[in-house]
Amino acid sequence: MKSIMEKDQGVVDEGARYSRQQPGWHVCVLSIFTFGIYNVYWFFKNLQYLHEQTSPENQIFCEKHPFFASFLFLIPVVNLIIALHFFAQVGELLPDKESFWHKNKYFCAFLISAIFGALCLLTRLPEPYNLLYLLTALPLALVQTGINQYWGKVEQNGLLVRTAFNPIELVVIFFGAGVLGLCAIGPSVLHH
Repeated sequence: MKSIMEKDQGVVDEGARYSRQQPGWHVCVLSIFTFGIYNVYWFFKNLQYLHEQTSPENQIFCEKHPFFASFLFLIPVVNLIIALHFFAQVGELLPDKESFWHKNKYFCAFLISAIFGALCLLTRLPEPYNLLYLLTALPLALVQTGINQYWGKVEQNGLLVRTAFNPIELVVIFFGAGVLGLCAIGPSVLHH
């Protein structure tokens, strides 16, 4: 699949109508209502986009092998290493070269990865507090804003940026909200 725009060559895919940007709050909502499963899809999708966009000699491991890197993202501790490299790459891609994240990409990537890892540990809490691990969506939403800045710079003007959920996402949100509600009230119902 062609990239929407290759900055250096100026190649534009004429059939593309939609931007690859995604609102950060979409990431949060989809992550929470899929119990974090969306995190892996989000990671793969963004790696795939960057794989298509970046020249092979400039790709890091995650971008060269998006499917394998996404599989590794499922493994505890390894996921933090993979995330660290990806988050640093996002810092490198930021259009504002004077931003703190761009200038300190490894520090920021480490910090975001550490927060993500700490939030993953919340699964160890007793029910229903273990659901607080769903806050792992917050660091990913922050990274999504950086990715959006990059796409806003390299994509052609006039592409539509989606602001609504598609029908499949709406169904997932609906059922996910029901299951999340049952998980949240389940322990209190069982104790009475």
